[in-house]
Amino acid sequence: MATGASAFSVWGKVGEEHMQCPVCQDYFKQPKILNCQHSVCEACLEKEKVSAVSKVECPVCWQATTLPQDGGVSALRTNFKLVDMVEAAHKLHQRERGSVPVCRAHSWKESRLYCNTCRELICEVCTSEAHSGHEHQAVGAAASEARQAAEGSIAIIKALTKDLEDKLKVIQEVERDLKTAAEDSRQELDQRANEEVARVRAAKQRIKDEINSTEKARARTLADCKREYTVMGENMKSAVDGYRAAVESGNYAGDYEFVSLQPKIAELAELGGRKGPKVEPALSVLRFERFESEDNIRLGRLVDK
Repeated sequence: MATGASAFSVWGKVGEEHMQCPVCQDYFKQPKILNCQHSVCEACLEKEKVSAVSKVECPVCWQATTLPQDGGVSALRTNFKLVDMVEAAHKLHQRERGSVPVCRAHSWKESRLYCNTCRELICEVCTSEAHSGHEHQAVGAAASEARQAAEGSIAIIKALTKDLEDKLKVIQEVERDLKTAAEDSRQELDQRANEEVARVRAAKQRIKDEINSTEKARARTLADCKREYTVMGENMKSAVDGYRAAVESGNYAGDYEFVSLQPKIAELAELGGRKGPKVEPALSVLRFERFESEDNIRLGRLVDK
């Protein structure tokens, strides 16, 4: 490859036009040597190739070159001297132009324009070709506008950043207050629940005492009735047994003797007329009625707004 010093000498002796392809008019890219010793870009030769006869004609002298059977155009010899010269020319261009880049589409032109439509650097040739009809301007003007736009965006971002910082502070305060409020609410709930538990326990004991008291009172009533019925039964049995024993003794077979049993007969009549205390079936009615609704638990409610 040619050095920087040789590039200057090559550039001065040969000139830029000798390093441009006669077909695409751009710097050689992978130049191939024809039989006539002219060189053409490999891609340009592929376009010029006559596939039926596997030949290409030189675009300079029109001499035909038969392509190798294996490889076609790519199998032709590469002009490495031209490759080195083109590379040296590129370096020389870059050195002479300083920071101005070369146009990507037209490597012999400087990219001194900026296409606002495509957002890329272009040269003046591009304005009449690929970028025709697009909005373009000088790179300096585009850079100035870009700097102004960047500064404007930075100013807006700074303001937004300050606003975001303020909002973050507010969020932190709200988070802190929320945590405190939630903890206070839990403590209040625990306290109220404990109070409600104590109230429920007191109600439980009160109802249990009522159950015990009612049971005892009704049990006493039933015991009194049972005792009275037992005594009545015993008296009735005793009176009946006494009457039967007297009759069966034979001492009261006559009418005069029998009428003397009138007191016993009166006792039987009196005992037969007794009904005893009334036993109410309702005395057995005793049950606990549950409250299924949660509304009966008056703990409180959550206020969230």
